[in-house]
Amino acid sequence: MQKRTYPSIELPRILNKDLIKTPTSNRIPEPVEPKKINLRKPKPKNEKPWYKRIFLLFFLMIIIPYTIFTVWATPSFSQTEQEKFWILVFVLISAIIWAIIDLMLNERKNKKLLRYQEVTSEYEKAINQYWIEREAYDYNEWLWRMEEAPEGKEALAEKFEFIKQRLEINPKISDSNYSNSELGIKYFLKKVEEYKSEIEKGFTENTYQYNDGYQFFRNNTGVFYSKKSLVDFENNEVYDIDLIYWVPEVNLFINIEIDEPYNLDSKYPCHSLVNTDVYGQKTKNLVSIDDTRDAFFKNNNWIVIRFAEEQIIKQPKMCYEAIVWVGSFFSSPLYNFKDFKYYLNWNMDIVNKWSKTQANDWAAIDYRKTYLKEHFKLS
Repeated sequence: MQKRTYPSIELPRILNKDLIKTPTSNRIPEPVEPKKINLRKPKPKNEKPWYKRIFLLFFLMIIIPYTIFTVWATPSFSQTEQEKFWILVFVLISAIIWAIIDLMLNERKNKKLLRYQEVTSEYEKAINQYWIEREAYDYNEWLWRMEEAPEGKEALAEKFEFIKQRLEINPKISDSNYSNSELGIKYFLKKVEEYKSEIEKGFTENTYQYNDGYQFFRNNTGVFYSKKSLVDFENNEVYDIDLIYWVPEVNLFINIEIDEPYNLDSKYPCHSLVNTDVYGQKTKNLVSIDDTRDAFFKNNNWIVIRFAEEQIIKQPKMCYEAIVWVGSFFSSPLYNFKDFKYYLNWNMDIVNKWSKTQANDWAAIDYRKTYLKEHFKLS
């Protein structure tokens, strides 16, 4: 089982070029968006049809022997008794017919609902495939234009514009007064101001250079924001953001999350890894409770970088440099995603992501205070 560690990074598809089919110099046909389904959603199926079947079986067990008995015994009944008997037989037979018809109608509804679900599922798959093909088409068109008119600066400017247009598809950012890691954020933003003053004084290099000759410029124009949130209208969720690092040249948004193992006041575990539950059986696959949140940001073309609070407090300069490096890499007109993983070097001590049990153990001994007490007055 592969361990999950801090820092971690999640990249959106628009930056992850290796997820797109390798384009060729030939133009590919433009994909056609699938038609929307016009089926009306049926009413939910009956979740408890078993009682009707028992009801039907019960009446069959009564009416069959009762009818056999009465055919043999009715000649000895009086006129009044025969009338009462046949009324009762009529009621029982009517109940059986009603139960049979109701079951048939219910099965028909179930079949319609299953058909609707199948069609809806097929449409969702088709629309997802369409957007993947559309992304490949847009990228292929850009490559084709580059080969037709490789104008140097114009080609680079067009690449910038292509990425920028895609990254602008973001939900609106709103203000928020809530923050999960206020201590880590305050400390980190204070250190950022120190690092910026060093840059202004010329104490840092302007380019990233590697022994194999690969290089790109350091981008120092990124801006940090705090106390912001994004709204997921589809799932009715509001996601508060610890920090935003925004690179204006390409409108690149990076969500910086500072994860603490537990709450200082309530001691409740945070950002834990949990076992996946498949059909009621726990497996060895560990997932983070933040995975759904991170997927939302990725789908909206954000980069998500997560640091452990301990890393931010103990190694703030390394964390800052890592953020600037990522922003600089993807704002470089010549970037190639396949080079990203090769050159990415966090250059800091790795912290393993914790389970709920580990977080509870740390809360019991107040582990967070061992590194926070040097910078904050804690009760």
